[in-house]
Amino acid sequence: MSQAGWSETWDGLPAGLASSARSFASFIRVECGLRPNSVEAYLRDLSELLWFATERGAQDVDGLTPRLLSEHLRYLSAERQLAASSVVRHLATIRVFGRWLEATGRTEESPAGILERPTRWKHLPGVLSPNQMRRLLSAPGPQGVDRGTPLWIRDRAILEAMYSSGLRAGEVGVLRVEDAVLDTGIVRITGKGDKQRLVPMGQPAVRAVEAYLAECRPRLVLAAEAG
Repeated sequence: MSQAGWSETWDGLPAGLASSARSFASFIRVECGLRPNSVEAYLRDLSELLWFATERGAQDVDGLTPRLLSEHLRYLSAERQLAASSVVRHLATIRVFGRWLEATGRTEESPAGILERPTRWKHLPGVLSPNQMRRLLSAPGPQGVDRGTPLWIRDRAILEAMYSSGLRAGEVGVLRVEDAVLDTGIVRITGKGDKQRLVPMGQPAVRAVEAYLAECRPRLVLAAEAG
């Protein structure tokens, strides 16, 4: 369905929700540069959420409370009986939409910030403890040695991005500058099978990537050109 088609679908929503939906559609299509099939998938999930919220009395984005979002996910799982992987996809859309609402000032904070993934995600093996994760993030420059050098800044940005957004090493390795929408804290990932997805990025990761782009990348480019 084209964006115009989605706009017609949202005409029956309360004005506040419809307006946010249309603006978000433009954001993922233009600023994030998602392909049409990826835009379609995100807007389909968003449409289900907004109609669910409307049926429960929400008039604008302030009605998208954490409780309502949790009820929506339970509905998808228990009543729609969607597979866990499909619920995870819906959750990813909700998180990106919530981050966008916060970044654009439509809400004070993302209503999706406290949502948990389905239980099956809690049983993945080999999870690092918080202390181990802190040690890993400090690994590029222990005790201040070599901190601030281009390679340290780059490596810290890589580790922060992987930790914050749950990225694979291969996904980080092919990221381009235009894949990061830093003012919103969202990064576009192109994974296996050329599939695209958007993932939120925490503020420490955003700051690390901004430092890399401002202080490190220009120096590395100059060094590469000189070599």
